[in-house]
Amino acid sequence: MKEGSRRMYFARIAVAGALLIAIAAMRAQSGPPQSAAPSAAKKTDEAYKNIQVLKGAPADQLMPAMQFISASLGVQCDYCHEMGAFDRDDKKPKQTARKMMEMMFAINKNNFAGHREVTCYSCHRGAIKPVATPVITDHEVKLAFPETPKEEDSSNPAVVEGNPENFQSLGKGHDCARRK
Repeated sequence: MKEGSRRMYFARIAVAGALLIAIAAMRAQSGPPQSAAPSAAKKTDEAYKNIQVLKGAPADQLMPAMQFISASLGVQCDYCHEMGAFDRDDKKPKQTARKMMEMMFAINKNNFAGHREVTCYSCHRGAIKPVATPVITDHEVKLAFPETPKEEDSSNPAVVEGNPENFQSLGKGHDCARRK
C-alpha cells in the first residue's frame, strides 16, 4: 500500500471509530430503552412506597403533580418530605397536604362533575397559608370604591353623551377625551 492510501485508510477508520463513540455516548445519556406500554400502565402505588391519596394515578404523573403542589405553596420538597426518605410520614405538612388534597378532590367531584377546577393554587397562590381568606368583622366595611349615587331615571348622561371632562383622568392623548 502506498503512503497516501495508508493515511486515507487510517483516517476513515478514525472517523468511523469517532462516530461509533459518539453514538454510544448518546445512547448512554438517554438511558435504557423504554417501552411505552409498561411505563404508561404503571400506577403510583406500584412504582412508589407509601402512596395514599394519589393511588391509581399514572406513575409518570406523580413528579409533575408534586412540582405543581410545590409551586402552588411556594415551598421545596423538604417542606413535606424527608429528603432521601420520601415515603416517611414524619412531617406534619405531609399529613396536612393529604387532607387538603382529599378536600380538593371532593370539591371538584361534588361541584364540578369531577373536572379539575379547584387546585392547591386556587387558594394558596404561591404562599404556605391560603391567601384568599376574607376578614370577617363586626364593624361597618368601607368600600374601596364607593357606589356613585344613581339618578332617578338610572342613566348617567355624562357617560352616555361621552363628556370629555369625564375622561381627563385617562390622559391627554386618550381617544375618549377627543370624542364629541
